[in-house]
Amino acid sequence: MSEKGVRNSIVTALLILSGTALLIYSGFRSVPDNSEIYTGSGRTISFSPITMPNGTIGINSADQDELTELYGIGETLAAMIMDERVKNGDYCYPEDLTAVKGIGMKKLEGFREYINLD
Repeated sequence: MSEKGVRNSIVTALLILSGTALLIYSGFRSVPDNSEIYTGSGRTISFSPITMPNGTIGINSADQDELTELYGIGETLAAMIMDERVKNGDYCYPEDLTAVKGIGMKKLEGFREYINLD
């Protein structure tokens, strides 16, 4: 092997070792509870757990009339919810409804407690 090849091998090995050491250092920080995530920079990120709704209207099985009972959902949005469901399959999370044009997080929060994922 040439001198250049040996040098490249050594540099590659050093990069791999330093990357592994960095991953070990930053990846094994303990998280005391489930409310905060500790990042490699020492900052924390707080989050709240996802809650699944248990309301009365199943967004994965409701027809247009049932969907229009939801606050802020008219016939047009109900049809769009059903079209999106047909194109992409069942909704797995309430937030999946925001893929429907005209439904944002604010509108979703207006009817979230009245839906379920059935």
